[in-house]
Amino acid sequence: MRRVAPWRAPGGEVVMLADRADATVIRHGQVVAKAHAPGTEVGELAVRVGVAADPACAGVLLPPLGGPELLPDGRAVTLWPYGEPVSPAEPGAAPWAEAGALLARLHAVPPAAL
Repeated sequence: MRRVAPWRAPGGEVVMLADRADATVIRHGQVVAKAHAPGTEVGELAVRVGVAADPACAGVLLPPLGGPELLPDGRAVTLWPYGEPVSPAEPGAAPWAEAGALLARLHAVPPAAL
């Protein structure tokens, strides 16, 4: 597996979105980088990321910007396009009907197709 090359996203400051024991998530412009927990099994992570990238899930799951790579400290990192999150302070503002429709579309994808 390649090490993560220096990447640049045009514009925007670097913002820490989450820093927990299981992940560190930062945003730079329209790119989000997630450093997964130390010891994350990279092969299993690659399978999950591959499902999100699979054309059968297009329009249902947010596709990654490539597969998992390794940081110099050995942690796996994945890159994703930024999407506007729902405010934790306003869960009622979530688009629940649209989320239900996406869930139905996800369940319609045959697992054998992935």
